Order: sequence, then structure tokens, then C-alpha cells
Amino acid sequence: MAWHSHRLASVFGERLTPDMSPAAFDRVVADRASEADDLDFKGAWYRLSGPGNEQGEAAKDVCALANRQGGALIFGVEDEDATAARTKPVEIVDEDFRQLRQAIGNHVSPWIECETFFVPKAPGATAGFGVVLVPPSDRRPHALADPRDHRLRFPVRDGTRTRWLLEPELGDWYADRYRRASPDDRIDDWLSVGRRSRDSRRAWIVVALVPSHPGTMTVDHPAIQRTKQWFAGLDLSPWLPMPFAVASVTPAPRRFVVGPSHTGHQRGALGVLGHDGSGYFALEVFTALDEADATHEIVDDVVGRALFVGVRAAVLHAVENGGCWGDAAIEATFESDIRDAKPLRLVIRDEAGNGYVESAGPQFSASPHIASSPRAIRLEESLSHAGIMESVRALGSELVQHMGLAEIRQVDASGALRLKAISTNDRAAARAWCESRDVSSSEDDVDVVFSY
Repeated sequence: MAWHSHRLASVFGERLTPDMSPAAFDRVVADRASEADDLDFKGAWYRLSGPGNEQGEAAKDVCALANRQGGALIFGVEDEDATAARTKPVEIVDEDFRQLRQAIGNHVSPWIECETFFVPKAPGATAGFGVVLVPPSDRRPHALADPRDHRLRFPVRDGTRTRWLLEPELGDWYADRYRRASPDDRIDDWLSVGRRSRDSRRAWIVVALVPSHPGTMTVDHPAIQRTKQWFAGLDLSPWLPMPFAVASVTPAPRRFVVGPSHTGHQRGALGVLGHDGSGYFALEVFTALDEADATHEIVDDVVGRALFVGVRAAVLHAVENGGCWGDAAIEATFESDIRDAKPLRLVIRDEAGNGYVESAGPQFSASPHIASSPRAIRLEESLSHAGIMESVRALGSELVQHMGLAEIRQVDASGALRLKAISTNDRAAARAWCESRDVSSSEDDVDVVFSY
């Protein structure tokens, strides 16, 4: 899974991927697309071997994009006055891309990871267009070792040109790198943002995700409708219904707040979508009050389903809206805004789905922050439903360990859904859900019980 930019996708009419259409390059010429901070047209490939080669120039171009906010080098499109003028297909082979990566390794520090691919002008053609995608970097500033005197310089893309960082700027950039918050700090920030955004007296399963490589999502008026359409097209349904309906998208500084209400006081579900691909999703955990024990009861199956919705929404937002890739920090928490001073407890329903409580865990206080479960994930490995189930298993097990269970009952160690641990007598529907999403299921008995 590669980094992608929504702005560049709008320029080319599609995402920049190895499967993109060669017509996209004709489109930027027809539209007279301009070069920018994140876009540099090249009429020819670099000469990367032999005396007087252009390894230093190639490394400088990649370094300049990484030192800004990422972008793309496009080969096979000539420009005039920094505007796409004509296509001029080039021939690029795997060895050329290997030499480019070698040039980056020889001349740039820290190392910059980028994606390279070739799009033939027509099926089977040897000429076409080369694309070098340079993602945003959280390790900038990147230094370029000048091949002439080996001095370190720091190129940065500035509009349609590349310039060198000035000494005062360089000091500020280094200071910013070293004071940049750790993923754990950023997760805490997002949990705080989410708590301030919700307003109800309920219990919540919360998922917050922060990508290691920040992405870019535009926060403007047209993006409000795009975000609604994006949610409408998502498959967030777990094995039993737990909808995340979105009727409102409210702008806030560098983020959108989404939920089923237009009042700003979200009930039932809440999402906060960060412009950098970070996200916060809170799912209401419905509680039943046991009058005899004066205790709020939460069915254990609800925990797993809420985690599934939250994790999947967070991962898809980071990848599809933010264009993020690689590692991400993710944390699940169990929180309560219930203010009646009555304790909570986790309960297990009977296997037949008749609704009565088979066993109950220990009571715990309804404090704002009850339990948390942090971990690291790879975004590209978490896109599939099977990948989400693995995260639900890991995050959910640590959460319920705070509540008297050794592991989450609904997902086994292999990521399979345990059909006998879900609160329904319609297991055929749950089995069909697994089959349609390439998720394994298990008919084994579940012997996980409370221990306290």
C-alpha cells in the first residue's frame, strides 16, 4: 500500500498507482496543469551512471519533495513555464529505478523511502511514463551531500522551484524534529480531542489511531459532502448490526467531527477525522441496569463489535482519506460518562441468544477512563476484514482483562469468529458474514469464563 495524495489525484483524475491509465498524463497536458510544491514534471529520465552522471540532481529532487509535504516526480511530461505542455514518453526499466534508489542512498540522509513505477503508453509498449512518489516525512529535514564538495545542503520544494533552506530555517526544522510528539503523546491528544467532542452520559468503546507518516486530507466545504459520501460507501458492519450512521459532518480546526446528529451533541456514535489521517471513533456501549444489584451491565459481545467498527473506520480513514501508509499507533479504551455513581460489569449472555445473563464479571467504578489497550499496526496489513479481526483480538483481549476475562471470547487466536460466543440465535447470518468477507469462523465451544 503506497502513499497517495488527494490533491494529485484530483490533478490527474485518478490516484497515482501502477495501474493508472496513461490517459491521465494526457489529461494533465490538456488541462495545462501547473507544477507545484508537490508536483514536478520531467521530460526525460536522469542519467544515473557514467562520468558526469545526474545522481546528485536526482537525489536533490526527491529530497526537496520529502522536505516539503511529499509529492510526485512525473517523467514523460515536458513543461513550459512550469506548466504541462506535451507528453514525451520515455523508456524506463527496473534497473533505472534501482539506480535512483542507490542515488538516494548515496546522497541523502536520513534515508527517504519512495515508490517508483512505470506506466506504458499502450499495452506492451516500452515507452511511457515514470512516476516517483515521495511520501511526507516525519524525519525531515533531509540532508543532501553535494557530490562536488560533500557539503550538506537542504533542498526544499517551494512552489514551482527548488531552493535551499536558510540557516535560521534549518535550526527551526531540526528543533521541530526533536520536539515532535511521540505516537503515544499524539494518541493521548486524540483521546482528549474526542472526549471534548462528545456530550452524553453513556459508556463508550473508543478507538484512536495515529499514523507514523502523516497524510493529508483537505478540510474545506466541498470535503464535507465527500466525507458523507465516503461514510455512506463504507462496509463497517460487524457480524451483528452496529451501524455508524453519519448525518452530520461538522468542520473544526484541521479535522471533521462526524455523527448521527446535526446538533453537535453526538449520540450513539462519534468520529473525529484528522487532516493528517489520525482519527478517533467512539461507539456507544448500551448498558442495562440490573435493579437488584444496582449495576450497569455490558454484554461482552458488544465490546468486540464496537472494536471492529472503530478499528475498521480508523484504518480506512487513515489510508483512504489521509493517504497514509506504513506503521500506525492504535489504542482502544473503555470509557464512561455515566454519572449516577452505580458501578459497571461485563456479562456473558447465554449461547442460545435468549437474552438472560449466564455469568457476570466483577464490578468496577464508572470512571471516565476505565481501561486501555495500545498497540502498533501496519496499515496495509489491516485493510482486510481478516486483518481487522486480528486487531480486534489483540485490543479486545487486553480491554476485557481489566474486566475479569482472560481474552475476548468472540475472536480466537487465529482471528476466526467464534460463532458460539456471539449474542444471537441466528448464527447462520454471522456465518454468512464471515464467508462474504473472507473471515474464518469456528463452531468450537467457548470455555472462556470470568476469573476473579
